[in-house]
Amino acid sequence: MKRALIPTVFNTILDEEAFPNLLAKFFEPSICNRETCCSGVNLYEDEESFILEADVPGIKPDDIKIFFDKGGVSIEAKKTEEKKDVKHHLKSSSSFCYWVPLPAGRIDESATPEAVCKEGILKVAFPKSRASRPLKIAVKGA
Repeated sequence: MKRALIPTVFNTILDEEAFPNLLAKFFEPSICNRETCCSGVNLYEDEESFILEADVPGIKPDDIKIFFDKGGVSIEAKKTEEKKDVKHHLKSSSSFCYWVPLPAGRIDESATPEAVCKEGILKVAFPKSRASRPLKIAVKGA
């Protein structure tokens, strides 16, 4: 006799011990969660800094505004194009705004973040505070 897969899955999910753990992991804070992630934005870290990458296709670096405060970073841009010929006048405009919260207390606010826009990708590096960086310890032979 074959057992149905669905009751087995639901029994596992609704198990009194497993279900609270499942919910705890779902709501566990992280750098990038459901509230912070939006399409076209990535936030990751290396040993020295937190790096935010945002898709900004067709936007000139001069048209991008970045604001950094204690809560996070906002990236705004607006692009306007006009095409004129004898019979037509076309004007288009597009804009966007990303806001990404940054890990509290882990950014070195005395250092200046570095931003580079290349081939439609904006990359902003936020230096980590000294307490957030891993400490390298040299090992000596006896």
